[in-house]
This record gives sequence, C-alpha cells and structure tokens, in this order.
Amino acid sequence: MSAGFTINQAFLFGTTLYILFASLMVALTLLLSPRVNRIANMTLSVIYAVTIVGATIGEWSYWILGSAVEVGLLGAIVYYAWTWPKGDYSAPSRQT
Repeated sequence: MSAGFTINQAFLFGTTLYILFASLMVALTLLLSPRVNRIANMTLSVIYAVTIVGATIGEWSYWILGSAVEVGLLGAIVYYAWTWPKGDYSAPSRQT
C-alpha cells in the first residue's frame, strides 16, 4: 500500500495502459492518416497534460519541475499538430 492506494495487478495494468498509449503514438504517427494523427495527438496530449497537472498537487519541487517540462512538451505537440500544414499528403507520382 502506498499513499492511500493499493498497488496490485489492476493498478499496474491501468498504469501500463496509460503509458502504452503514449508509446504507441510514436509508431501511429507514421501509420495513421494525417487528419486522424492530428486529432489523436491533440486529444492524447491534452488528456496527458491534465493528468500530469493533477498528479503534481502536493508533490515535491523536483516532481513539479519535471511535470512542468512534460506539460510544456505536450503543449508543443498540440501546437504543432494544430498548425501543421494541411496540404496533400499523397505519395508523389513517379513519371517515367
């Protein structure tokens, strides 16, 4: 038991899912269509930022500093996903 909650298999499974989404986004950035990728990056970044801010309440300074950097990086992801050019991303045609 730690800080009022039990660390068991259900907790560890939930934690793994939480981290898994961020890990999968690296690969999905290359696999998803640009429109879906933009929406997924913005949605997951906002969700992660909210959970990180919530987790820093009452924490020590080193944790707050690391969380502030992480939230800043997530903000950059949202900004770049929002402002990324919305051009034609189809593969260029090969002329022979």
